Amino acid sequence: VTINETPGIGLKAADEEFTSKFENLPVQTFSVTKDGSATESEIDVISGATQTTEAVVNGVNATLEYWAALKDGVTEGEFKPLAEAEPATDASEVYKVLFADADNFSAYDKSDKAEEILDSAGFTKNSITELISAKNGDEELGHIINVTAHDGFAGDIEFVVGITNDGIITGIEMVTINETPGIGLRAADEEFTSKFVNLPVQSFTVTKDGSTTESEIDVISGATQTTEAVVNGVNAVIEYWNTTIKDSTNTVESIEITDSAHKPVDSTDTMEPVETTDSTDTMEPVETTDSTDTMEPVETTDSTNALETTDSTNALETTDSTNALETTDSDIPPEFKALFADADIFLEDESFNVDDAKKVLDIAGFSKDTIVEVLSATDGDISLGKILRVKAQDGFVDDIEFVIGITNDGIITGVEMVTINETPGIGLKAADKEFTSKFVNLPVQFFTVTKDGSTTESEIDVISGATQTTEAVVNGVNAVIEYWNTTNDSTNTVESIEIIDGTDTIDVTIPPELKALFADANIFLEDGIFNIDDAKKVLDDAGFSEDTIVEVLSATDGDISLGKTLRVKAQDGFVDDIEFVVGITNDGIITGIEMVTINETPGIGLKAADKEFTSKFVNLPVQFFTVTKDGSTTESEIDVISGATQTTEAVVNGVNAAIQYWSTLTGGTINE
Repeated sequence: VTINETPGIGLKAADEEFTSKFENLPVQTFSVTKDGSATESEIDVISGATQTTEAVVNGVNATLEYWAALKDGVTEGEFKPLAEAEPATDASEVYKVLFADADNFSAYDKSDKAEEILDSAGFTKNSITELISAKNGDEELGHIINVTAHDGFAGDIEFVVGITNDGIITGIEMVTINETPGIGLRAADEEFTSKFVNLPVQSFTVTKDGSTTESEIDVISGATQTTEAVVNGVNAVIEYWNTTIKDSTNTVESIEITDSAHKPVDSTDTMEPVETTDSTDTMEPVETTDSTDTMEPVETTDSTNALETTDSTNALETTDSTNALETTDSDIPPEFKALFADADIFLEDESFNVDDAKKVLDIAGFSKDTIVEVLSATDGDISLGKILRVKAQDGFVDDIEFVIGITNDGIITGVEMVTINETPGIGLKAADKEFTSKFVNLPVQFFTVTKDGSTTESEIDVISGATQTTEAVVNGVNAVIEYWNTTNDSTNTVESIEIIDGTDTIDVTIPPELKALFADANIFLEDGIFNIDDAKKVLDDAGFSEDTIVEVLSATDGDISLGKTLRVKAQDGFVDDIEFVVGITNDGIITGIEMVTINETPGIGLKAADKEFTSKFVNLPVQFFTVTKDGSTTESEIDVISGATQTTEAVVNGVNAAIQYWSTLTGGTINE
């Protein structure tokens, strides 16, 4: 569900090659072996990832232990933790990569003056945290030096460098790296790290023009800061090695790097081999529409600008002191270039204000989306269109941030992900071209998500198993289009409604939940009588203390009143609050219920969001509903969702609360 182990090492625990070792076996106690499995209960350790392997195997054993307890006994042997497993801090695996002939490694303290040495040489962003001697018997082969680069793009980068006694670099191996997937994270790939192998110690530099000597390291495309952080870290190690271990005059110089403040590591911390033990990630929650988690930004050196630079004082080389973002092609973020290939200048939109944009989106019902940046793309003096960066705060795992390109004549040039941390193989497919290409070259319009197979260009097929992720991205696209339409006063508008808020009137796109309840409505008016405190009192007096009416809108088709939508928050869900809207016509017919936020258990309580459940209320007269476990015999009886009694009751009570308030507000009759 969630695994954030070291790429290419611990992350192999997610591969079928590893997970298949448990399949179709009877429940039993599994153990980890480094000597090659001889029985089905022995699981071969993942090379370099002893701790990860043991963590998964212990987790499997814990699950089987609990299963056995549920089955009133143990069916095969006695389950117990892996008490005899080798310590997870054995560093020999990663060290052996650097010194294959070494049979023992010992740490010793020569790092007491490391900070002074590095600072005096200009390596203020690097820390030497450990020094290891690699030996074959009594013969010393060389040293392994652990370094932390505090100037990585996403955070500290920790790695080890091997150097023989005669000054040959045996390699570099990552310990901890959290750079942007597909961009900065490529610094952990062998394609990059191999560039240092078998070279004599020397000063390395970063080049964007193609390396011509062994000391020049090609920049990783889109990840200048990450590349420089690693190269500076290697140079820092060489400086320390020259000064402390090898009495050499072959010193190196620090390359110029961008100024990026990152929290330094504690110099007293010990290094663990490749596998890190610090992880606060918990099991992924239910597929939901509510998420306030923040996300990793795009590979950049300035949190407010998208263009990385090596100038610590100016994040963007400009031709205009106020807002011109003129750059060379190599400096243009790849996501910008993908949207406007012919653009050579990107100008910050002077009219853009994040608070004003938020108001537009909130009024339109896009409360989970934020426009964080708007740029104008130009080719010389020719305006091509705009790039709008949006943060969708209703992703399944975390916020999803992406950019959308729209030409001046209202054609979508594409959708490019900036930050996405959704479930690998499921929600993460939203970053694949197979998904994002569905928006390319289409006119701006309101998109919907379908599970039944798209029949029009405006219908986006749901990603299997990732409804929430799909909806988060599609809603984010719609939010961008809404803002683009509003600010461009374009005739290429999407289907819109008119929401009247006090004296302000604004055309906005229809939130999908409102459209689902009143398909013919084109105006939604905030109810002038509705007051959240008065509504709460009505519900409390009627016994609905766990429910809150948070919004009431009147749905109209021109001058014709169709009914009302009532947004209710049920605070007695099993996992969390459940928020949904109920539509009721003027003559007291329920048009439906549509979920806004639901975090219930996947496959159980989350079924309350399925049409199979919500359709039970559609086209029925207003009445109080009850939950039954014995099979419904009347329209007012709602069958309990198997295993989700509390969720079922929370939704049904919320519907009843909406009906109660509707009756009080309108004087409508509740059927017996």
